[in-house]
Amino acid sequence: MKQTIIRINDVSDINTSKITVYDLNNRYVDSHGNIFRLKIDQFTKKIEIIKILRSNLDEAHIITNKMLQRKAGDAKSQTEDDPSDYDESVFDEPFNPDEMLSKTFTSMNLHIERFKGIMMNIKNSKLVEKIAKSDASVLDNIFKDIEIEGIQQILKVESYQKELQGYPKHIGYYQARMDNISKNILGKLELNNQKAMRYIMFYEMYTSIKSLYARLLSLLQSITNFMDKNNDLLRDVFNPLQKRSFDDAMISIDTTKIEITIIEKDLVKLITFLHDPDAVN
Repeated sequence: MKQTIIRINDVSDINTSKITVYDLNNRYVDSHGNIFRLKIDQFTKKIEIIKILRSNLDEAHIITNKMLQRKAGDAKSQTEDDPSDYDESVFDEPFNPDEMLSKTFTSMNLHIERFKGIMMNIKNSKLVEKIAKSDASVLDNIFKDIEIEGIQQILKVESYQKELQGYPKHIGYYQARMDNISKNILGKLELNNQKAMRYIMFYEMYTSIKSLYARLLSLLQSITNFMDKNNDLLRDVFNPLQKRSFDDAMISIDTTKIEITIIEKDLVKLITFLHDPDAVN
């Protein structure tokens, strides 16, 4: 998803009621050079506007000036900027792997309840009573996979983090599981056991969470495909309460997909951090 830079006069110009998932990567620059991004609150699901703190505020003014130099006749306030003009990294907050993991584990605990809620709402919609037995069997298998490969796996990842922090195996065990770049970096950290184990914990969480959410996204897509297949068939036979349950399930699925996309972007930042010798030392 490309990053779009939008010039605004003031932060109040950002109308969060009109924000869609496609706007989450936008960056907003006001007349004072302040830079803002968007965030979905994990609990209220409302859009929040976050001011990005930066060490070099002059860069914000430089970017603003470049935007002001565009053609005077261009009345558009929104432009998709040429990468050669701006370094998109200046709009990112400094990456903190501890904060990233803490935020991800908060999301994981939320997703346990979310998946339970999705299954409950689908059951309350009485969808199973209206479809073919073969389709009902498919849905039942998806629910079993959610329990085993979703909810139980989230708990296993949380347990694994505690294992890494409390009673880890020998460094060589983890090093053998790493990609070549990480193997080399860990080799240089071995003289400092605390740093080495911290690096191992981040790497193991990266691979575990990446695998977990790839599977969760696949399960969500399976449910979406199933619901879409039966949507037209069932639309006219839902009573209001059943329709509400069906719609709530679909909203929860879409919301979770968005949150997984955000987690996947954070995982890219984590592996970039792990592959940077200067960052991990």
